Amino acid sequence: ASLVDFLGKEIDLKEELEVSCFYQQVSKVLKVEGIDLDVVVDLCAGNLLNSVLWLVNGYNVYAVDNQETRLARKVGSRIGINYLDSFTYSNWDINKDNFDSYVKGIVEKYNGNCVITAIHACGGLIDRIISIAAQNNLPFAVVPCCYTNSDSNLKYFSSVGDYIDCM
Repeated sequence: ASLVDFLGKEIDLKEELEVSCFYQQVSKVLKVEGIDLDVVVDLCAGNLLNSVLWLVNGYNVYAVDNQETRLARKVGSRIGINYLDSFTYSNWDINKDNFDSYVKGIVEKYNGNCVITAIHACGGLIDRIISIAAQNNLPFAVVPCCYTNSDSNLKYFSSVGDYIDCM
């Protein structure tokens, strides 16, 4: 069964394919590298599809986005996230200083046994996510998007071309 079958036709097939490929590739790398994790911190969680895929595969998930969308509410309702001990959804602006303490609390709770993920982290958010992972000595897997030459927060790539080459 697919996420579309489980969550309803409102889920775009393109989104389902992106999330499925991301999960398969990241979980493969974690296995090959011998990294055994219990927790996924899914930043820029958006529609929650990435979070749900990790959740149904046995991980504890902390999903974070700056605002809850209608689709995220629908997905959350469909899977009953309010009743799951293994799922936490929070609205945070990850650029705020107090967000660092939120992540640090998760890392301490699970003794660093975490990975940070993000799909569609727009513009400078990807740099912030890399910084958060580095500060907490955590592995991370991200799919950036929406970089432009005008992104003033372009820190880990010297140009949009370098970012595209990295992809």
